[in-house]
Amino acid sequence: MKSYKAFLIVSLALLGLGLKIAKASDKMTCQNVFTSTEIEKALIGFFFREREGLASIKLGDKWGFSNIESEIVIKPEYEEVGFFSENFAEVKEGDEWGFINREGKKVIRPQYEEVGFFSEGFAAVKEDDKWGFINKEGKKIIRCQFDAVGFFRNGEVRALLDGEWLFIDKTGNRVQRKSNGSENKTRKIVNRIFKILGFNQ
Repeated sequence: MKSYKAFLIVSLALLGLGLKIAKASDKMTCQNVFTSTEIEKALIGFFFREREGLASIKLGDKWGFSNIESEIVIKPEYEEVGFFSENFAEVKEGDEWGFINREGKKVIRPQYEEVGFFSEGFAAVKEDDKWGFINKEGKKIIRCQFDAVGFFRNGEVRALLDGEWLFIDKTGNRVQRKSNGSENKTRKIVNRIFKILGFNQ
C-alpha cells in the first residue's frame, strides 16, 4: 500500500497541484459506524464530496463502501479499496487489483499488480512492474512500459521511461513540451516528497 499511496501523491504533484496534495492518499476512511454529531456530519460531507458520494468502510478485515447515510451499499469483501472516480473504484481481491462500479459490479476483473484511479476515461495499471493505461472497457490502450505515471489531465499524462520524464497523449505518443520555471518548481516539490516518504527516484 505504501507504493500505491506514493502513486497518488506523486501523480498530483507532477501535474502541478503542489500544496493541494495534503492527504490525498489511497483511502479517506469512514470506519464502520457514523455518529450523529454536527461536526462529524460536516467532516463526512467534506470527504464524500471528494469521492462521489461513497466512502470506504472496513468491517473485520474486509473493505467495502457506504453512503453518507452510513448505509452499506457495497458489501465489504475486498482486501483493499481505493475511491470512486468517474463512477469506478479500485478494489483488491487476493493479490490483484481491478475495478467495480457504483452498484458493486466488477466491471474490470482483478488482474493487475496495482492500479490508479480513472481520469478522463483512463486508468493506470501495473503489470510486470511496469505501468500502462486501460480504458473503461478494460482494453489496454497504452502498453505497460513506464516506471511511473501520473493521471490524465487535458489529454496528457506525465510518465517516466528509462529515467526520463516525458508527456504522452491518449494514444501513447510523446508530446513535445518546452520546460519552464513552473515545471522545474514542480520537480523540486516531487523530489522533496520522495525524500520525505523515503523513496529513491
